[in-house]
Amino acid sequence: MQEQSDNDGATAAGSVLFGWVEQIDLARQLDVSEATLRRWMAQRTGPPHVKIGRRVIYNVESVREWLRSREVNPKRKRVHGDQ
Repeated sequence: MQEQSDNDGATAAGSVLFGWVEQIDLARQLDVSEATLRRWMAQRTGPPHVKIGRRVIYNVESVREWLRSREVNPKRKRVHGDQ
């Protein structure tokens, strides 16, 4: 049985899986392949996930937290005369 998804791939409200996204949908949103998500999973470097049989799902808020943890603040370039 297919879950009804909204535009961002998250499962529709009212479902037990509300707030969770399928691996293929997350791959599309992050512009990476499913193979990349599987590699990150094996390396334990990707976003937290849940495996249910062969199915892999991601909690949307956990993915957002993972993204925030990877945020990089660029160093400011030194301008001539800066101390």
